Amino acid sequence: ILILKEVLSAFGGIGGTFGTYYFVDVLKVASASLLMGVPGAIMNFLSYFFLGLFKKIMNNKQMIIFSKLFGFIIALLKYAIGYKHYSSLKFIIPLFMVMDGIGAITSGINAVLPMEMIGETVDYAEYTTGQRTEGISFSVMTFVGKFSNALSRSSGTFLLKVIGYKTSDKSAIVPQSAATKSKIWALYTVIPALLGIVGVVPMFFYDLTGKKREKMYKELTQQRLEKSKFANT
Repeated sequence: ILILKEVLSAFGGIGGTFGTYYFVDVLKVASASLLMGVPGAIMNFLSYFFLGLFKKIMNNKQMIIFSKLFGFIIALLKYAIGYKHYSSLKFIIPLFMVMDGIGAITSGINAVLPMEMIGETVDYAEYTTGQRTEGISFSVMTFVGKFSNALSRSSGTFLLKVIGYKTSDKSAIVPQSAATKSKIWALYTVIPALLGIVGVVPMFFYDLTGKKREKMYKELTQQRLEKSKFANT
């Protein structure tokens, strides 16, 4: 389930590819991203504090779903609010500072929960089979992460041709049409969110929560204790 979530979410990564084209070809100020990212960077640090609050009211499954949906709403609002002003630096900078700052509230969830949930699956494997598979599990997820990044980057490169992006053999910046700029805006904001939200579907089938999770850890602790006593005799 966790692997499927990562693979289905991969296409949502095209936003990172089109971010460069948006700042260079639309706003024409590549360094603007640094200023826009300040509130998000601060909130990213504070998000680990919010993670503790989230854990008091939601389980891991619910937090991942919440994070995905919250990110989708933020992206949708950015696209809708900035639709008529996406090429205005004075409008976009404060918009992104506010929206990205709010969106970063769930950064702690996205940074911590995926690894924590892999740990849960490793514990579940030990509980059901008696064998731990940390090496295989984390290696597979690392590979899937790299595969997903490669997939999103290659998809972004392909989409450049689809939207009519023009390039120059002399490596010069070529002015893009209004239609192409509008498509870059969409591919930087709302389309990645639409594609990435598909990754939330597998999480509805993740059932290592609640009483099942409590029972697993209670019995797993007992299993480990019995193995420890047997090893000492």
